[in-house]
Order: sequence, then structure tokens, then C-alpha cells
Amino acid sequence: MAFERFVRSEDLPYDYTIAGSVAEAKKILASQSFDVALMDHILGDGTSLDLFEAAQNMPIIVITVSSDQQIAVDVMKAGAYDFLAKDREGNYLIALPIIVTHAVERWQAQRELLQYQNHLQEMIKERTKAMLEGELRLLTIVESTPIIVFSLDIDTKFTFVAGHTEEILGYSPSDLIGKSLLLLFPDTEEAKMRFQAAYFGEKFSNDVEINGHWLSISAFAKWENESIIGIIGVVHDISERKRAELAMAQERNLLRTLLDNIPDYIFIKDRQGHLVESNGAHAAGAKLMPEEIISRTAVEVFDNAVTEQFHADDLQVMDSGLSVTNEERITTAVDGSKRFALITKVPLYDDNTREIVGLVGISRDITDRRKIDEMRLQATQLRIEIEKEREVIEMKQRFIATASHDFRTPLAVINMTAHTLETYFDRLSPEKRSQKLKQIQSQVVHMVDLLEAVLTLSKIDAGKFPFCPRLFDLKIFCDRVWEDVIGMDEQQHQHHFDFVASILQIKADEHLLQYVLVNLLSNAFKYTPEGGDVHFHIANDDQFITFKISDTGFGIPKVDLKYLFEPFYRASNVKNIQGSGLGLMIVKAYIELHGGTIAVDSEEGVGTTFTAQLPLYV
Repeated sequence: MAFERFVRSEDLPYDYTIAGSVAEAKKILASQSFDVALMDHILGDGTSLDLFEAAQNMPIIVITVSSDQQIAVDVMKAGAYDFLAKDREGNYLIALPIIVTHAVERWQAQRELLQYQNHLQEMIKERTKAMLEGELRLLTIVESTPIIVFSLDIDTKFTFVAGHTEEILGYSPSDLIGKSLLLLFPDTEEAKMRFQAAYFGEKFSNDVEINGHWLSISAFAKWENESIIGIIGVVHDISERKRAELAMAQERNLLRTLLDNIPDYIFIKDRQGHLVESNGAHAAGAKLMPEEIISRTAVEVFDNAVTEQFHADDLQVMDSGLSVTNEERITTAVDGSKRFALITKVPLYDDNTREIVGLVGISRDITDRRKIDEMRLQATQLRIEIEKEREVIEMKQRFIATASHDFRTPLAVINMTAHTLETYFDRLSPEKRSQKLKQIQSQVVHMVDLLEAVLTLSKIDAGKFPFCPRLFDLKIFCDRVWEDVIGMDEQQHQHHFDFVASILQIKADEHLLQYVLVNLLSNAFKYTPEGGDVHFHIANDDQFITFKISDTGFGIPKVDLKYLFEPFYRASNVKNIQGSGLGLMIVKAYIELHGGTIAVDSEEGVGTTFTAQLPLYV
């Protein structure tokens, strides 16, 4: 084709696609993008006009084999950019590159211009919308907020009014137009004088009460050609704020009244320790009025040594941010007397920066309360001592009664036996005489043991009992005690000795410890029926040596356990078995002399376990 030959010969930088029919051209235009479309007017299956819709996004240049003006008019009306008529010499091809370039540039310029116009229209639309929205917002604010917007002429007459005029002033906007603002003021002359500032170009601001409403009026001059032609202003209804301020003032007065009538010292200090607030009691403590104490420090006001401690407390609270609550301090009153106070101090923060700017303090004089508490404590201690004394007296009375009975019984036996010997001596066989003498000896031994126990308790109670701890071999000692006790066992019991202590020596009073173990082991054998078990277990840990004596005997009734270590007390289920009722009390006293403890665990009909613990080093 002539076009292809021309492009190659001129080395034109064109990328092109050639279609042989309208149908083929439509497919190509639908799938590819081009900068320009060159079309023969007459095509095999139609004309160039059939492709204008498909090529609407690019400039179209139509080429015909004739210079028919009607064809040129038709294609140009349809939207062609240019029209070329072929000649036999091919001169139209020479003009083609120029026409193509112009077509592309013009098309691009038109596209950019159209985009700019569209952008400009969009901007205008957005700005118009923003202005409308702004006006709507302003109108909404004016209508929804208790304010009035107005303008006045040079004679203070309304030229424009908008807002809640009826609710605030009792007039509609139309009622106010042409009327003077000064008519609304209760004192017209004073208001006029105040308004003069605005007419001289200064900003005017004032609060005034009109028709039961508190209004804040702000106004400034409206200028034109360097002259003041009126005033523009805003009226805010501040009735709620005024009511809140009034309520706050009333609350402040109430709080001031309360603070000044509270006997506690209440004060506020800044970071430097200067008093910025003080209630009446605090100021009176320094013999000053509240206003006289302000800006002074505690050292300047109270002038006693404890103020240094108070200042140290202040610094600790303000530096750490931690409160001090109900800490007791000793103070000195103005008259020099010693007083006691409970101090509470809380850091005070700046609302905006949240930095500590001082502290709030409360000091409560508790001197009288302490005296009352001390008196109550003394009374309580006295009651306890009286109760203890009463218990001691009762115990001594019970002790005397029981001891008298326990001594009277063997004496009666001795007396009766002696009388029998004296009366019937000649009639008694030598064996009967010997038996009676042994009865007397047995009762004498029993009385001696009883006397020794009583004397022992007396010495312990008086704190005069000898206590002589020394080091000795624990294993040898326990073996000897065990052998001595089982040697006296007249019944066939099951014996169990378990020494698992890891220490070799113990420091204790050997004589007292022997009494403790012999007594506990003897009781285990005494109150365990024949064939029962008796265990002797010795162990230790880092601090204590433990002696555990267990049996499978009668056991102790639960009601008797808490009285078991009292003098002359015996369990209710073994009163038929001889005993003084003093042994366990002495055992407990001996163990406590060593700094140890003893505990009992028992169940009637099952058995009893005594556990004695002594510290390793007495």
C-alpha cells in the first residue's frame, strides 16, 4: 500500500494496524488504543461513518479518492478532525505527517482543556457546597446555641439579628430591627457609657442581667472606608454558668464554714512549704487569724522542734507522690505541753500539667483519745490481773482442799492401821503384823511423794526452782530411762523403743528431763491394759529434740483434756487408779523451764500420745 511505502521511505515513527473492512476495524478499535485513526471513506463493507462511534476517543482523518465537498461536510459534521482527497501523484501523503501531528496535538490539548474545565467545575461545586455547608453550620450553631448574633448602626439600632432572641430577650428578630439595643438594658445611661468604647474602635465585653437571663455581650466596631459605621456583636446566654458560679460560691462558703468549725488542723502548702490555705483551728493553734498565717512556713508560725520533722514529711510526700495516712507524731503546743497528733498528707497536683505543686494536710489532736485509750488499757489490764488473781485464789483454795483430802486419806489409813496394831497386836499373826506395817510405810512414802510434789510446785511458782542444764549423751540417757521404766513394768506390755535422733549430745537439766520422761512413760504403762502397746520415739530437726510417748490405753475423755495439766486434776475415767494429779503439772513446768512445749492427743478407748519438744540449745 502507498501509506506503508511512504512510512518506510520517510522512516516515520509510527506503530500502526491496518484493517481491510469495517467489521475488522471495529474489532481492532475495541481491543486496542490508538492516538489517531486514518480512514478511507469508501470501505468494502461500509463507509468511514460506520466507524466514528468506535473511534470516538481519538482524532479521525478521513481520506477519499475524490474531492466531493458533500462527503467532506458529512464527515466533518460527524466528528472528523480533517479531510484529505487523494491525488494521482500522491502529494496528499506529503501533507499527512503534518496533519497527523496537528491532529494529535490538538486532540491532546482539547482533552487537557476538557479535563481542566471539569476539574474547575468540580472545584466550584465543592467550594459552593462547602460555603453552603458552612452557612448551614453557622445557622445551625446560631439556632441550636443560646446566642444572638447582631449588628447595629451608628445609632445603636439593630440592622441584623439572628438567634434565640425570643427565648432570651422576649422579642422576635423582626421586632428588634430598627430599635436601639440600649432599650434592653436596665440602666440605659450606664450601658451607653460602656458601649462608647466599641464606637471608638475598642472591643466591648460585659455581663448583664436582662429579663431574668444573665447575658455576656461582646461587640466590636464595623468599619467602612476607614470610618466606623456600626457594631457587630454576639450575645451569649450564661445563665447556667452564673447559676453554677453562684452554687459553687455557696458550696465554697459552706465548705469554708465547715472547715473553720472542724477541730482538726486543715491546711494546704506549696512546694516551698508556704501555707496557701488554713482553716480556723490550724490558725488558732498558732494564735493567728487564717489570713495572717497565709504565705508563712510552719517553722515561722509554730516555732518548735517538731516542725522540722513535719517539713521532712512534706518533702517526702511531694517528692515521692505517695500519701502519708494517719501517722502518729508528737507535737508541742503553744503552752509547751506535749501533744499527740495523727497526720495525713496528700500530694496536690496541677490539673493541666499533673505536676505536684504542693500538698493537702490534716492534723488531728489525739492526746485526749490516747489518755482515754491508756485508761481503758489500764482498766483492761487491771481486770485481767484481778481475774488472774481470782483464778489463783480459787486454784489455791482448790489446791488446799484437794491437798488436805490427799493428805487426810493416807493419815486416816495410817491412823486406822496403827489403831488395829495397838488394839489387836497380840491376836495378829506375824504375817498380819508385817502386812499392816507395810501399809503404814506405803502411805508414808505416798505422803512424802505428795509433799515433795507440793514443794516442787511451790518453788516453781516462786521462781526459785534450781535449773542446771549441762551437756550429756542423749542416746545413753534415753536407753537408761527406758530400761529403768520397763524394768518396773509388772504387766505384759508390748515395748517399742525408736531412737532416730541424729544428734549425739543435748544440753538440758538431766534430772528434770528424767522426771519428765519417767512420769510420761510410767503413766503410759499404768493406764494401758495388759498386752497393750507403749512406744517411745526420739527424733530431732534443726531446732528441736522431740520425745513422743504413745500408748493404746484407756485414752482421755475430750472434756478432760483442757484441764489435764492443772494441779490435782485427774481424768474422770481413771480415778480408781492411784495417783496424785500433780505429775503432769510438774512435767509441763519442767519442760517450760527448758523453753519447750508439751501437747497431748488422745481418744477415749483408743490411746494417748504425749509430744514434748525441747530446743536443741537451752
